[in-house]
Amino acid sequence: MTSINKFKDRAGPEQRKLQQGDCNSFEGQTLTGVDHSSGQIEKVVEALVGSLARRFSDMGGEVLKATKIADMQSWPQEHEDDFGDDFIGVIIDHYREHFDNVGVDVSAIEAEWTSLKQALYENQGNKIHSMSWPSVFELYKNTFPNILHVIDLVLSLPAATSECERGFSQMKITKSQYRNRLKATTMTMLMTIQLHSEPTKDFDPSSAIHQWNQNHNRRPNFMEGRKKGRMAALEGAKQVQEEIDGVDGVDGAQMVAEAAGGAVVEAETKEINSDDSDWFTDMEDNVDSDDGEMEDRGLVGEDEE
Repeated sequence: MTSINKFKDRAGPEQRKLQQGDCNSFEGQTLTGVDHSSGQIEKVVEALVGSLARRFSDMGGEVLKATKIADMQSWPQEHEDDFGDDFIGVIIDHYREHFDNVGVDVSAIEAEWTSLKQALYENQGNKIHSMSWPSVFELYKNTFPNILHVIDLVLSLPAATSECERGFSQMKITKSQYRNRLKATTMTMLMTIQLHSEPTKDFDPSSAIHQWNQNHNRRPNFMEGRKKGRMAALEGAKQVQEEIDGVDGVDGAQMVAEAAGGAVVEAETKEINSDDSDWFTDMEDNVDSDDGEMEDRGLVGEDEE
């Protein structure tokens, strides 16, 4: 805002370039009309400064200042007992309802903040300004859980709305008019995959495949047995056709055809036997249940059963 305000009193580099050259043209473009640049510049500057002031009117807010505790590079060089105490108080008062809802012990936050600072300065020393919060979480997540929840909340505050806008855009793409019956849980999983997963070229599906395979009794090779059976049947039919083509007379062709029928039955039997045993057991159970139901109705006699 200070830099923009300077253009009220002095010309910028582009304006000076225009003033030093031919005032009737600029970068190949012919200029016409009356020069009102001074009044226009003042209006533009005032409008820009006013818009910026409204947009960042909360920059001086206490909550925004309190987020300074999450910037470890701004921490003092040596341990100070009261550093950040006021900021922690502001954050607690502002987000108290949230802390109560998620089960954070608000009464322990300030004491854990003092202990966390002391532990970091004693154990890390000069390295504290180069540390990252993920490393701090790994070291002290079980010792100071309440204050680290506060830090986690501060780190999650967005500095801009671009992430939210990307989320809404992706939501509109995913939940279109053709998929408007998606449930909230499914929508959440799809959005998580789209916004937070690795690119396709870097994604390793091994863990997902193992999880899919362990949850239920999967049969990934179920169709392999059927394919082998079909191939055997086709091969047998091909041989039969070759034999029929080489036999003279109707009787000979009939004998070959009967042999072919036996080959096809044998191939189909191999196909069933090569399938998963669970599938065959299910088929037997279905047959037994059907027979039992028919017998209960008096439809199957002892001889016919």
